[in-house]
Amino acid sequence: MLTHIGQKSFCIEISMRVEKLFTLILLNLFILFPVFSNDTFYYTNIESVIKIDNGVQVFRDSKHQLQIADFISGSIPMAENADGVLNFENTADHIWLKFAVKNTTSESIFLQFGNSELENVTCYVLENGKLVSIQQSGSKHPYHTRYLNSNKISLPLGSHNPTVFIKINSGSVMYMPLLLGSLKSLSGINHKEDLFNGSMIGIMLVLIFYNFFLFLAIRDRLYLKYCLYLFCSTAMMFFLEGLHFDLLWRNHHGFNNSHLVKIIIAGTAASGIWFSYSFLNMRINAPKLKWVNLFLILALTSSVILDILHIKILANKLLQTSSGITSFYLLITGIVMFYKGLKEAKFYILSWGVLVSGALVYVFTLNGLIEINFITINSFQIASVSEGVLLSFALADRINTYIREKHIAQNMAIAEAQKNERLIMEQNVELERKVEERTADLKAEKKKSDDLLLNILPSEIAEELKAKGESEARQFEIVSVLFTDFVNFTGIGETLSPTELVKEINVCFKAFDEIIGRTGLEKIKTIGDAYMAVCGMPVEDKEHAQKVTRAAFEICNFIEQYHKEGGSFEIRIGINSGPVVAGIVGLKKFAYDIWGDTVNTAARMEQNSEKGKINISSATYELIKKEFKCKYRGKINAKNKGEIEMYFVEGEY
Repeated sequence: MLTHIGQKSFCIEISMRVEKLFTLILLNLFILFPVFSNDTFYYTNIESVIKIDNGVQVFRDSKHQLQIADFISGSIPMAENADGVLNFENTADHIWLKFAVKNTTSESIFLQFGNSELENVTCYVLENGKLVSIQQSGSKHPYHTRYLNSNKISLPLGSHNPTVFIKINSGSVMYMPLLLGSLKSLSGINHKEDLFNGSMIGIMLVLIFYNFFLFLAIRDRLYLKYCLYLFCSTAMMFFLEGLHFDLLWRNHHGFNNSHLVKIIIAGTAASGIWFSYSFLNMRINAPKLKWVNLFLILALTSSVILDILHIKILANKLLQTSSGITSFYLLITGIVMFYKGLKEAKFYILSWGVLVSGALVYVFTLNGLIEINFITINSFQIASVSEGVLLSFALADRINTYIREKHIAQNMAIAEAQKNERLIMEQNVELERKVEERTADLKAEKKKSDDLLLNILPSEIAEELKAKGESEARQFEIVSVLFTDFVNFTGIGETLSPTELVKEINVCFKAFDEIIGRTGLEKIKTIGDAYMAVCGMPVEDKEHAQKVTRAAFEICNFIEQYHKEGGSFEIRIGINSGPVVAGIVGLKKFAYDIWGDTVNTAARMEQNSEKGKINISSATYELIKKEFKCKYRGKINAKNKGEIEMYFVEGEY
């Protein structure tokens, strides 16, 4: 009896040992070959996290009629996912997923969705073919219904070996990175992401405050526009990660809707256009692009309206397309502006290039072209923060330009103030002398005559004329003479009434007078549609050629802009430098004039110029060639002058 019992015990012991050995062998096989079935995932280590992608069974329910019973019965054929990341893009279909889990640990396991924008998620858990739990979650469900207090959608699958069916329908982009793990392993990943998101948002907030304080100091509205763009970018990061639901309004579910997310995304793109329009000075550098900007903003606004009207698929596609086009459009615009000479665009190009690159990496990752890791899945946030930092450098570089311009303006203001002070002192001395000599009425009349004389003659000549009753002709060794003439003036005059013609000429000549007076030139006269000015007399000026050339560019720019606004005229300009004789001729209606071959050659320079061009002689070229870029035209035959070397001035170095 005892022997029989002993033998039985021995057999049981041997049987148990064989059983344990067999279990260990199977467990090792599971570790080495974790998937025996295409839709089965093995969880063997509570420290690890498993990606649920290849092998998941997928079915698209376009009619929205199927129930869980249809799938449990096995009557619905499901296709295996072999594309890596589960990404269904924009669709109104109900997406059904199926997979099984073999849990060899003693811990409960959880399923976590990487996309926090999914609106409705229903999870059906089966054990031994029986439905044991149904769980619902998503951005359209109240926060308190979530199993875990997190911005991520996390669902418990139990501690056994469940078969899981998931139904998802959402108006947002349907990419679904799925993670399977224990509470400990998922918490570790989420904690890492929280630290990352907190750092990114913290940097963005610092940039917002920094640029806002710069706005308060400088009062340049560009910084305020940039603050708005940074705020929208930060809000977009906040909402796309689902942090608004987790941190802002857990108990106010009405605020958590997809419309608000779309508004923020569209607002980010629109504020980027608004900021770039000012930063790149498109109003001056590329005025026609305002229509492109308006079209893109209209497209972004339309996507929001469509989303509010619940036309979600079209709204998402329009928003994604217009946002993507906006990014590439602004990058290309920045490159073009840089090559046109806008030096501040260098940091702009770099920052926008980083943003576009990060967005491309993110898109490629979602479509399985790049392997998912912490960097690639967060590439868009990293790129957004990098862009914010680089654009802040660009604005800092703009401050240097602002300081330089302010310094120049201050010097000019001081010089002008000193000049005005000198003039005021001279007038005071003159007035005091007049008070002693004449009555108040005579002084007033004399002042009128003095002012009229100064409007007709240069101040030095006027003083000489008052003092001596006449002005002697003078020889000036080197001056620069400018002639302008309207292209096809006779033909244009035939299309306008006399009143309209005089009005057009008056607008242009008034602008010329302002430019001439501001740049230090002396107006000589107008002859019909021709305008003549000189620099370097009656007071000598070593920079006479440079000042005349700059004034010519200002005149060209004014005529070009006025022509775009509806003006009739286009202009050609000629400049020559050399000696002249100046003086007053006649007794009645006398005028101050200049004579000499220099004047005649300047007129020939204008006659041989082209529309919108500044044509100069070799004499002027030798004086300005170090400051201005010129194009040699060769020797050109000029009326009564023979062949003369001529140059077109293209711009200042």
